This record gives sequence, structure tokens and C-alpha cells, in this order.
Amino acid sequence: MVMAYDKITTKHYQGGWFQRESSCSSFRERMWKNLDIQPRKSSKKYTRIGIVNRNESRALADVDMLIQKLHRKYPGADINLRAIDSEYKLTRSDDSLEAQAKWFADKDLVILAHGAAMSNVVFMRPGSSLLELYPTYYFNDMFWVLMKQCGIHHEWYYDGSNKKSRGKYTEKKARAETEDNWKDRMKNKKRDINFRWKDVDHIIDHLLKKSLSKK
Repeated sequence: MVMAYDKITTKHYQGGWFQRESSCSSFRERMWKNLDIQPRKSSKKYTRIGIVNRNESRALADVDMLIQKLHRKYPGADINLRAIDSEYKLTRSDDSLEAQAKWFADKDLVILAHGAAMSNVVFMRPGSSLLELYPTYYFNDMFWVLMKQCGIHHEWYYDGSNKKSRGKYTEKKARAETEDNWKDRMKNKKRDINFRWKDVDHIIDHLLKKSLSKK
């Protein structure tokens, strides 16, 4: 059953969220125009990093540490935390479509947990980056094709059960651990995400270099 489900999810998304590679670009440009979004060009002098943190479940366990470390390493960067109470009940004033679109379009790098909020990558500037974080026993690549179609640099981090190997999990190992614990998937997908700075530091640095590189 686990393998059957995995094949189904892969089948559903391997063809892409858009029918053609160019469709994401067309959709993004139409939405920017309709919402009066004028995204700035990336600049090493003023890097913008966004962090999305879920209050309901799948929260980043030490988001304050992450913000402090980012400020120390990138002292000139604008680092903005966006809190989400629930992915399914948008009650805050900045939960509107326009507010979310403008927030994502403005960022060079977005760091967030795997979830529905990742669909906002359709508003991000092509060439910007996203770091996707997974909780223990829950690995899902359903958004990866969307990243590619929209021209977003993408990396991921999985909070594996073997803490000594944290930050070193391969896709194969993360997927196997998820399948081995599939019966508890609804509980596992709500786990908070633990990480160490040394496990994500190099990933963040790599993604920012890609976002800020001159083409």
C-alpha cells in the first residue's frame, strides 16, 4: 500500500502543476499585473530572506535561533518572519491573496516547512530560492516539479530520526523512513521540525549565492 500510494503521488505531480513550462511564467506575470506587484531586482547590498512559521503544526522548533544566526551571518539582510495560524483558516489581515503574493515576490530566499503555503512559489521571482523543511517520518516531494516549472532554486532538509545523521539524509533514506512509518503519517506530518544551524547553514548560503548571482 505504501509503494502504491507513492506511485500515485508521483504520477499526479510528475507531469507538472502547469501544462507547459512557460505557463507558470505567464500566470505569475498576469497575477503581478492584476495585484500591482512590481518585484525589485535581487541585490547583494540588500538581501531579503523570508521565514514562514506555522503556529498550528509542523512549526520550526527554534525559529528564534535561526533568525539570530541569519542576522549574524548576513548583517545587511532584511529578515522577515511570517506567522501562519493555519493553512486552512486564513484570519489575519496579511493572509489575503495580495499580501501573500507581495510577500513571496519580494524575497530572495524563503525558508518554510513543507505544506500548502509552498504553492505561493508561483508569485516568487524566477531565480529566487526556497528551502523546504520536513518533520521526522514525513517526506513528500509533491512541490518539486512546481519549483522547477516556476524557475525557483530549491533545496530541502529532512529532520531524520537518527539525530547523529541529521543533515545528511539522502532522498532515498528519507523516503524509506517515511514509508516504514506510514501508518502514523497523519500524526507525523504534524510534528514540529528540529534542526541545527550547522545542518542548514551551508544550504542557505548555497541558495543565496544562486539567487544573487548575476546571469
